[in-house]
Formats: sequence, structure tokens, C-alpha cells
Amino acid sequence: MTPLHFIVTRMKRLPLRHQAAHLKALIDAEKPRSIRRGELEAMLKDINLRRLKHERRTAA
Repeated sequence: MTPLHFIVTRMKRLPLRHQAAHLKALIDAEKPRSIRRGELEAMLKDINLRRLKHERRTAA
């Protein structure tokens, strides 16, 4: 199992929509109610907020 900090470092180069897609796939692979799944879901929430902020900036 790859540590989360390696995953975050590798995904920083990807666009936000690809980061979200990869995190969704990783979340689906984890067991329900596991600590790692919770951490991945928190990362996905952060990326979704960043995507919304980016969309607001481009729309304004």
C-alpha cells in the first residue's frame, strides 16, 4: 500500500478533475469505514473545493 504523501506528491502535476477521478477510484478500492478511506475522502473534499473556487474565478 502506497503512503498517502506519495500519492499527493504524484497527483499534484495532474489537473484537478483528474486528481478527483483518481481519488474516487482509490476510495472505491478501500474498505468501508477504514481510516485510509476517510483520509482519501478528506483529500477529495479539498480538491472539490479547489475546483469550485477555480470555476468561480474563471466565471467572474
